[in-house]
Amino acid sequence: MIGPKAYIQEWENKSYEELLEEKKRLNQKIEEYENHPEESSEVTISPSLDVRYQCNLEYMAELCSLIAKKYQTRTTEESKKEDTSVFTSYVGMNCAEIKNLITEKTNLLKDKLDGKIDDNEKSNSGYLFWNCKTILRNIYMSYDKLTSKFKEELSSEELVTFTKKSNIIKEKESQWKTMDDIRETFDLLVHENEEDNSNLLKCPNCHRRLMFMMSTGNTLYCSQCNKYYRNNNGSVGEETSSPYTEKDALY
Repeated sequence: MIGPKAYIQEWENKSYEELLEEKKRLNQKIEEYENHPEESSEVTISPSLDVRYQCNLEYMAELCSLIAKKYQTRTTEESKKEDTSVFTSYVGMNCAEIKNLITEKTNLLKDKLDGKIDDNEKSNSGYLFWNCKTILRNIYMSYDKLTSKFKEELSSEELVTFTKKSNIIKEKESQWKTMDDIRETFDLLVHENEEDNSNLLKCPNCHRRLMFMMSTGNTLYCSQCNKYYRNNNGSVGEETSSPYTEKDALY
């Protein structure tokens, strides 16, 4: 049998998938010996089974190190691939185009939060999270462009609104740890246009906006947690059961 360095040289130019297959083969050999070590003393072979076992362990160590490097390179290359739905170039864009871009990015983020994602995002939640963070940062940069470069072309109301929304993303970015954090930021952006956003009634559990149950409005509902709360004159009360009947509706 060859040494571990000579062994790994034979695999350096192989693909990530090929390395995984070799890892499975090696692991099978290692497990065969570990599950039946007593057989090594009954079989006369050169090199012996225990020597082969030790060599396979050394091969496995070298192989796992190479797989880790290949995976890191593979992930980096994937993240560098241009995805026009996520990455943005502002070169040559005017005020109206950037406004339209914000609408497109907002709708794209909404779709991803609603589960409309591609195969890569389905198989890799970290990739989905990274894409959503990038979209929010694109939206922030768009607002920043509008309020700095195109300030004179904005109405006073637009300037105030765009500044508030860019500040929301800037303040929340350091808190983005999970997709729930992304959703919370998105909800704040969507509801910023409401007259009194600071007084929105929010779920005590997930902090998303609560909806009123009609027709009396005495009960509040969280669609994320599927929980109901009492409406205590404009504040969130204790959890309660659903008052839903055929005459009720959400709005």
